[in-house]
Amino acid sequence: WGHQKGPVRTVGMCHLVYIMTEWGVRHRVFAFEAFIKNGESVVATQRLFRREFNIGRHGAVPSRNTILKWVNDLRTTGNVMKKKPPGPTRTARTPESVERVREALLTSPGRSVRKQAQALRLSRSTVRRIVKHDLRFHPYKLAIVQQLKPTDFPQRNDFCLSMLSMLEVNEDAVLFMSDEAHFHLDGFVNRQNCRYHASENPQQLMNGPYTVRKLRFGVQYRPNV
Repeated sequence: WGHQKGPVRTVGMCHLVYIMTEWGVRHRVFAFEAFIKNGESVVATQRLFRREFNIGRHGAVPSRNTILKWVNDLRTTGNVMKKKPPGPTRTARTPESVERVREALLTSPGRSVRKQAQALRLSRSTVRRIVKHDLRFHPYKLAIVQQLKPTDFPQRNDFCLSMLSMLEVNEDAVLFMSDEAHFHLDGFVNRQNCRYHASENPQQLMNGPYTVRKLRFGVQYRPNV
């Protein structure tokens, strides 16, 4: 409930102290009651205010204009706190626009925000705010997994058996494999451009063959065993 002092800036031999005080409900109500009980004396109100809240001799107390404003606000409105000014009227994020965006996303959840905005004749920022704040939809990313064929399972099993047999022969055997670089010839799915707008994760997967038309560059090294 005390006062707060701001930063001190030195100019020549003078010190300028910026004081910023935030008065609460208790301060304002006490000032109003003290003002009424002491014959509407501002000086007496300030003196009692300093004593009540243990403010030092050089501490900040409400000014005359501040006390009179509190008294006037309480008498006219019955409220001593500041009222928040009403916000601007929404012109784009109306209930009709929100419903239009909802129907568009349910019809085409994979369409980007930019294309949705063009189709609905709304700005991109408006559609993005509606999706995020009003509908609370999240753009989920498409997950690409390898498509497994019936012949893949025995091949994987054979590979594991061959590796185990190699380790049984030579326990110190080490297998080094570098990373690979794939250059697709038939195009590929760019997950950065695939978004699915929904309130919950649809768990959408895309199965694709691992061996598509592409060029692979890689280096691997295996010591003789």
